[in-house]
Amino acid sequence: MRFLRLAALVFLSTSVFGATTINVSGTVAVPGVKRFGLNLGWATYYDSGQIMKNLVFRNPGFEGLISRSIVRVVSGNTTGFIDENPSAHWATGFWNGASFEVIVGGAKGRSGTISASTAPAGGNGTQFVFSSSGIAPSAGDYVLLRKVESGGSTAGWFPTVGGGGAVTDETSDLAPDTQGHQAVRISANGSGQSARITGVFDTSVAGPFVQLNGSFRLTFKAKGAGGSNTMAIFLGRGAPANLVFINQTVNLTGAWSTYNVDFAATEAGASRGSVGLNFIAPNGSAVLLDEVSLTQINGDPANTTAFRDPVVNALKTFNPGILRYWVEDLGDSLDNEIAPPLARRRANYSSRILLREDIMYGLHEFLELCDLVHAEPWYIVPTTFTNAEMTNLLEYLGGPVSTPYGAMRTSRGRSAPRSEAFATIHLEFGNEAWNNADYYGATISDPASYGARGSELFGVVKSSPYYSGAKYDLVLGSQAALPARSAAIHNASANHSSLAVAPYFGGNIDSFGSNEELFGPLFAEPEQITQAGYMRQSANNMLASSRPVPLSIYEVNLHTTNGSITQPVLDSFTPSVGAGVAVADHMLQMLRDLSIRNQCLFSLTQLAFNRTDGKYVLLWAVVRDMGVTDRKRPQYLAVQMANDVLGGDLVQTTHSGDNPTWNQPLVNGIQYNNAHLIQSFAFANGTKRAVIVFNLDRASPREVTFAGANAPRGAVTIRQLTSSSITNTNENAQNVATTTQTAASFDPAQALSLPPYSMSVLSSDQAAVPLRIKGDLNGNGSVSAFDASIVLQSVVGAMSLDAQQQCAGDYNSSGAVSAFDAALILQCVVGGTCSSGTCN
Repeated sequence: MRFLRLAALVFLSTSVFGATTINVSGTVAVPGVKRFGLNLGWATYYDSGQIMKNLVFRNPGFEGLISRSIVRVVSGNTTGFIDENPSAHWATGFWNGASFEVIVGGAKGRSGTISASTAPAGGNGTQFVFSSSGIAPSAGDYVLLRKVESGGSTAGWFPTVGGGGAVTDETSDLAPDTQGHQAVRISANGSGQSARITGVFDTSVAGPFVQLNGSFRLTFKAKGAGGSNTMAIFLGRGAPANLVFINQTVNLTGAWSTYNVDFAATEAGASRGSVGLNFIAPNGSAVLLDEVSLTQINGDPANTTAFRDPVVNALKTFNPGILRYWVEDLGDSLDNEIAPPLARRRANYSSRILLREDIMYGLHEFLELCDLVHAEPWYIVPTTFTNAEMTNLLEYLGGPVSTPYGAMRTSRGRSAPRSEAFATIHLEFGNEAWNNADYYGATISDPASYGARGSELFGVVKSSPYYSGAKYDLVLGSQAALPARSAAIHNASANHSSLAVAPYFGGNIDSFGSNEELFGPLFAEPEQITQAGYMRQSANNMLASSRPVPLSIYEVNLHTTNGSITQPVLDSFTPSVGAGVAVADHMLQMLRDLSIRNQCLFSLTQLAFNRTDGKYVLLWAVVRDMGVTDRKRPQYLAVQMANDVLGGDLVQTTHSGDNPTWNQPLVNGIQYNNAHLIQSFAFANGTKRAVIVFNLDRASPREVTFAGANAPRGAVTIRQLTSSSITNTNENAQNVATTTQTAASFDPAQALSLPPYSMSVLSSDQAAVPLRIKGDLNGNGSVSAFDASIVLQSVVGAMSLDAQQQCAGDYNSSGAVSAFDAALILQCVVGGTCSSGTCN
């Protein structure tokens, strides 16, 4: 009887409007779709970014710093140049002894050493002097700078000294089995001296975000260096919890040894307060310390990654098709990216923030995670990589164990090539290389220069014996709101295979007096930018180019970082159920109407972002926390619902009957007429069928019926996401959740009532319906080479080897897929075979 009551609720009509009939056809609109992806995001020590098993991950090996930056020449001569950036914070001498290479411009290829650098002054940027003369750099040339420095061992830690005690770098007396480069010396030898270092985590007042519940192990390398040769250790959570986990003194020897301190903890979800780990040299003692880790030892044995169990579980439930690696390591080297965590140096690129304290997860750890959760890796190739590093990257990913970088991969526990584990590996050249405001020091903001440098590095990739066009997606990034910039980048490169943008929305909110002012523009904006705005223009520019490539989405979410919106309204807007519905609808419209398959939501981590006006915005994490309450924000819930059914082909839907629209007046920068209240998306994947339907009405339920070859019928599972208020959030309690019901004999002709501001997913397993490929994917009136590339990548590439041999793309042997080839493929790749251009 409980099922009957639930089912009745689904079909109960409370709408005063007519029904919209959704015809679910057998025509393939977008073949070969994939699940939406997710940016993994930063590791942090304070909020939802506490994703690593090692809870003191920041600088566990007490390592030094790699500095790599890209600067743009404003003027130059044979012996030096001046950088264009007068606001750089590099002190005089910072780059002395660094290597340089001109990577773009008239002096391209010149390399050598910087003999002297002078801090910006008098409105001029940093001045650089070469150690020898050569071709003069000219205005607009880009120069890559690189150096490695020791020191800074306490970065990521808090040293405290008194009475003449000291905490210093140690670069010579190292453990014989260390893979690192330095350690830290803690000295309190004299009378009255004290010295300690402290590592902290779970420090946010919005916490807790980590609870210690289980068996844990503190591991470190240490050596007595004088006096009593003892070291005190304290681990505890401060007020208000005031818990002590470790409080003991360890006797050290005069030789390096590895020490383990095990303990049990029983925090149950409510313990609040920062956790601090202290290493103390007692009065009259000196110690050397290295390679610290604090991990749980009774976790899930199936989780072999470096990431905490709750993080892996959240990813598995989300089921991303892609994971994107973005941790701002734009100044890192390849060798450092693949080194063991305890051996990794910190890496920095910025000319404005010179202290880089945290060591992020590396490429090895990221690929291990992607493999475990069955997601394609999207790796941000630092803009500061050299040509040689690109060669070595491909060898690391695909070379046999007999190669130097294949051997490095094997030393980390992976002998088989990484390229064998994934259908596609995405390599993106930099992150927002246009964004001088946030990433100066790793930008190539001139579009043609960025496109040229990216094309050069991707040419190196393509020359590798381990490269396969079917395996690698070579990505250039651009600015979504500036289609002209995207076109310029695209036209400057011959070697990229996709162009990625980040169409954030809901950015500027000045009108917020009602839910309609907030959510009317938010719900209209995805259709506006896809049908008539900048995303449509970018797609049109791509189709009109001589070498069209697919568009991708490297990041997307709300971006409410501007406007006079108040803090209380911000708190109920960005993490609301309405926002979650809008984000999923936005992504699905870009899939359906622009054929954008590779899309990544931003992001798994980051509780809040501090706006420039002093307010904060609850972005961009799609979770509230992982491992404490495990509450998910509505963006997670909505996109996860889509991922549950994304796969196979997106088939055409058309609407008739009521098909309601609204005219969105100009509010918060958005104006659009005839915005559709009902949006539908249908998928056919083998015998599985699914329809996703949105009701974007902010106040009223709407009715839909279904028709067509792939309409839901029979045994249908219905999942819905909505809530009692459009501004409900999961920040402080579980107010927003998905509901699931099963209809044993769903009748597509019977009206289904959709709640306001809701997302509904109807899925079933039906007998296969023959599908038709929609040949003219770009709507230009004829089948083009662009259409061919879409079909070949997404349909033929997903078929068996025999089918691929039967449907070879280049029928006229021109060396490239042509419109003629496209027509043949589109006519007969599904439901038939091809031989020498003849359909069977």
